[in-house]
Amino acid sequence: MFGRGRLLLVMIALVAACGASSRRGSAPLAAGLALTDLTVVDVESGHLLHEQTVLISSRRLVRVAPSRRTDVPRGAQVVSARGRYLIPGLWDMHVHLFNQVSRRPPNLWYFPLLVANGVTGVREMWAKTTDVATLVDWRKRIAAGDLLGPRIAAAGALVDGPVSSWPTTDRVATAEEARQFVRQVRSAGLDFVKVYSSLSREAYFAIADEARRAGFPVAGHIPLRVSAGEAAAAGQRSNEHLQQVREACSTLERQILQERERLYSGPFTAAEDDSLWDRHEQIRAETYDDETCEAAARRLAAGPLWQVPTLVNERRYFLGSPEGYERDPRLAYVPTGERRIWNAGLKEFGVEIATVAQARADQRARRWAATLRVVRTLAQAGVPFMAGTDLGNPYLVPGFSLHEEMALLVGAGLSPLEALRAGTVNPARYLQVSDSGTVEAGKLADLVLLDANPLEDIRNTQKISAVVLNGRYLDRRTLDRLLREAERSAKN
Repeated sequence: MFGRGRLLLVMIALVAACGASSRRGSAPLAAGLALTDLTVVDVESGHLLHEQTVLISSRRLVRVAPSRRTDVPRGAQVVSARGRYLIPGLWDMHVHLFNQVSRRPPNLWYFPLLVANGVTGVREMWAKTTDVATLVDWRKRIAAGDLLGPRIAAAGALVDGPVSSWPTTDRVATAEEARQFVRQVRSAGLDFVKVYSSLSREAYFAIADEARRAGFPVAGHIPLRVSAGEAAAAGQRSNEHLQQVREACSTLERQILQERERLYSGPFTAAEDDSLWDRHEQIRAETYDDETCEAAARRLAAGPLWQVPTLVNERRYFLGSPEGYERDPRLAYVPTGERRIWNAGLKEFGVEIATVAQARADQRARRWAATLRVVRTLAQAGVPFMAGTDLGNPYLVPGFSLHEEMALLVGAGLSPLEALRAGTVNPARYLQVSDSGTVEAGKLADLVLLDANPLEDIRNTQKISAVVLNGRYLDRRTLDRLLREAERSAKN
């Protein structure tokens, strides 16, 4: 994927992050909060629990029960929520809070937009050991309510091979270097190793072995020379962007891997890389096979190797940006400097992208359709999915893009309930966070109150009436104020 990576590299390297900090919540935590007469969406069973009252105290749910059997404590803040639907807080499981390519300040401007969209938890996919102090500070301030933002449940360190798409990447060439990297990031306080595309087989399996011995998670890209089945057997916990899974659904998977091994084991030119990648894209689409994919899916489900397909970003790669994307009203929340740099990147590469998209529109559409078939086949086999956006790439708007991702998962063949699980309980299970992901007594009070039933239409997750973040009730007026403040800050 080096050819594709170079284009994204130039785009992302241009991205400037604004240093605007999120403001504190609009009101202090109440002594107690009661949400009455609502419908709880049980994301595990798929049942709707009508006429429920939810009691919250000390940032946790203390009771979820029928309203007729629940007494509201004296002095509690009472919110009548009749006709509304309560779901757990949402997770974006693939974000980039740090600008590792440009090394500009972190993207704190994400925080209010994520919260306003009900995203109460994230997984950071590229932190360095020098970022640990910042992460610790954010986590403390968010937990205390001093910084309005989502929980940062895990942060990983990216490692690649000697030839990498990113100039600032940590790189390893040998098995010993790979093992040492695992030890370093673990001792520094990061939460997992993010493996990347150009790792050699030797380095990848050394990372997997060292991490397994230490009980340290491995996630990220399955390297180009490693099969999805091998990664699942090695214990990799999550896979981003369906890396190597589309190959596993091709009848020519072995040939693809062998051709990559021959090219990437020695010196190669950019033209050779681009040509091989384009050829393999076409092979994957043309040789997709249901029986082959079903067998691969069973192996991944047994792992399990969790999938974070980031369809909202992949779609643009396959199909190009939709017409009128530059007039998307949500871009008003994106800092002016950021949008200027996005546009500059598109101006530089736009003619090339448009020409390719126009000349090969049918071919690109077939490749995208094959990708969606892979998602559907994996879901039917029980491979677990998590919703993630690859936030940090151009024209992904924090929070809003996660709702798009869940809708795309449904479009690929998941049910609304399965897509909702991908954004709630599945991340909690993956992260082994036992006090999150469902609406139950004892859980953290991270919730989203909706005006319509998300099990009927996943797009109803966008109809947000209120968000409960760390026990703090943020009504629609407060959320709108966050958006207005983000829009004002974006213009500065």
